Amino acid sequence: MDKVSIVGVDLAKNVFQVHGSGGDDQTLFRKKLARTQFLHFMSKLEPCVVAMEACATANHWARALADQGHVIRLIPPVYVKPFVKRQKNDANDAEAIVEAASRPSMRTVPVKTSEQQARAMLFRTRELLVMQRTQLVNALRAHLAEHGVIVSGGRRTLEPFARALDNQANGLPDLVREIGSVYLDQLAPRCGVPFGFGAPHRRTGTGKRTGSAAAHHSGGGFRDCHGNRSIRPLHGGLQART
Repeated sequence: MDKVSIVGVDLAKNVFQVHGSGGDDQTLFRKKLARTQFLHFMSKLEPCVVAMEACATANHWARALADQGHVIRLIPPVYVKPFVKRQKNDANDAEAIVEAASRPSMRTVPVKTSEQQARAMLFRTRELLVMQRTQLVNALRAHLAEHGVIVSGGRRTLEPFARALDNQANGLPDLVREIGSVYLDQLAPRCGVPFGFGAPHRRTGTGKRTGSAAAHHSGGGFRDCHGNRSIRPLHGGLQART
């Protein structure tokens, strides 16, 4: 086999498509490889340029291939698309990646380290939790408003919602109070309140209320199930417990 200069890899969950090209742009091989076979196959090749689309798993495989001595090029998918010659499939995508990587002016993105990906996960996770908290707060506020109960605030504290659900004078149906407690249970860990904050709204088998949810909030800060002030509010950022 002639010396391989560029290998294009179309990544997937289980089966990878690889396309090898020589120095004269001649196609040397097209292969489908199982996930477990990929690194073993690449280790048999002499160090060369390995090009992949910059997708979710590309950084992991890029680090593994770099350890084998290969030169990694991660190309944004939008720059690969113009090089797909025929209908879109794995083989054509891998060939297009080789074509794109062979262009001297092609833009690439740097390979991220594991630590960089971990920090990115931190920010994305916080963004997701903040979005979920906002959705839950807005939904609960809207449901209560449908019954004539207007609750202000709620992004940093659940007390206004707990008081509204506990207030027997506002005429809320029992089902609304019970479903509202489900919202509070979902919101509690996102607002720095222990699980079970909304549980007291639920009724026992005899139909009697078990207590007030607002009573679970202690004035000196939020406490965990052991009574320790160890849960930080989400608006202060994701922090390790102290």
